[in-house]
Amino acid sequence: MSTVVTGLLFALILTRMLNPEEFGTWNLIISFISYSLVIEPVISYWTTRDIARGEKAGKTALLSSGMFSFGGSLIYLMVVFLLTKQSTVQEDIIFLSIILVPIMFLKGTLYAINMGWKPQVSSYSLLVSEVAKVPLGLFFIFILDMGIQGVLITFVIANLLSIFVLSYLAKEKIRNELKIRFLKKWVKNSWFSLYLSIGSMVMRLDVFIFVVVIDSVVGIAIFSASMIVSSINGHAGLVSSSTYPKLLSEEKGNYLQSNLTRFFYFSIPLTMISIFFAKAALYALNPFYAVTTIIVLFLTLRVFLNSINIVFTGFIYGIDKVDKNYNSKINDYFKSNMFKITFAKFIMVFGYLISLTVGLVIFRETLDDVQLVIFWAIISFLAYTPYTVYLGLVVRKNFKIKLEYTSIFKYILASIISFLVSYYMSNEFLVFSENVFEFIPNLVMYVLFGIGIYILITYVIDLHTKELIKSILNELKNK
Repeated sequence: MSTVVTGLLFALILTRMLNPEEFGTWNLIISFISYSLVIEPVISYWTTRDIARGEKAGKTALLSSGMFSFGGSLIYLMVVFLLTKQSTVQEDIIFLSIILVPIMFLKGTLYAINMGWKPQVSSYSLLVSEVAKVPLGLFFIFILDMGIQGVLITFVIANLLSIFVLSYLAKEKIRNELKIRFLKKWVKNSWFSLYLSIGSMVMRLDVFIFVVVIDSVVGIAIFSASMIVSSINGHAGLVSSSTYPKLLSEEKGNYLQSNLTRFFYFSIPLTMISIFFAKAALYALNPFYAVTTIIVLFLTLRVFLNSINIVFTGFIYGIDKVDKNYNSKINDYFKSNMFKITFAKFIMVFGYLISLTVGLVIFRETLDDVQLVIFWAIISFLAYTPYTVYLGLVVRKNFKIKLEYTSIFKYILASIISFLVSYYMSNEFLVFSENVFEFIPNLVMYVLFGIGIYILITYVIDLHTKELIKSILNELKNK
């Protein structure tokens, strides 16, 4: 939850210090980095699954990741060379950003090792990198005014710090021997790990499509700023992150129902924060983006659905044992639930990209950048809806989980009351000052006020919340 605050602070530094063209260019770089990581799951995906099942695959994964990072760097160069020729973006900084590729490969593998062993360790690295970005960003971007170069330096240092933490905490798992049999297995099944991961990469082509069809990084900047505010809800999924390795280790899933209820306890109020305080949050990022609140609404709903999808996918992947048998054939993989739900995701992704492309071509002459991004946000939300319903049906078929509708309704009601009161007070008393150091503390105060009301109401009316708060207090007391 602390990274919600630090993430917003760093986003504030970016949006206040970079102009819309620079901010759009940086988000284009992030998309290119994601394309280069398409082969990274060949190692990291199987690493988590094997280590969760007690295999000593840490050192093999770490060394293999270094080799695969060279391939990722080549992919990055090819993507940049092909895509930047179609637009007017700054090429120098984009090529320089290749330094992030091997860093992200190493970080991804170390994260996978820890996720299979001690899932909570991965959160420590996230905390370190996110907290470090704030002072680093202030120094390189705000004080030295280095622009995108400062952002790149900040990302490099923050991720290296994260790698240090992950390496130290995973030292027990990377001191074992190099075992070629693991690498052979991973390479043999690489087609499957690539198949599972490539859908997310293809989804990010929406940024490239917008640049090519509209030739405007300003639109990307508007979309990205709105996504920063909308993505607050995405942190709720961390509540369920440990269920995947626990299911892989063949623990009984008796905790899944309560875990899902916990997920809704956090995700519902975070969604309400994004919606109620959209205008104020966008204004804090940069007054230029404050007119795009409708975009935040649809992107917040998209993020909410995607968070549910990530939780459901972790459940389904956790009980699939097709890779546990070294003699599994291709047909066995085709029959697995992992293959089936990924195929459904491909249908969703291609439907989304085709709809987006056709719509942008039709409306590019009649709509301005803001209106085109609104269309983009609506299409992205609609694309996720049927896929979420499908995953829900698959989970219902494979698990004996009943949604605790009474508790969820309480969370919705408490969230609406809490943040409606807080929003009304902010409308009455919050001054939209151009001085960000005055505006941000006042905005945070109203958000925290709403959170406080929400916790108080749910503590009074919901037994699950009482148990949660008591367990937290007991844990802190023991520490």
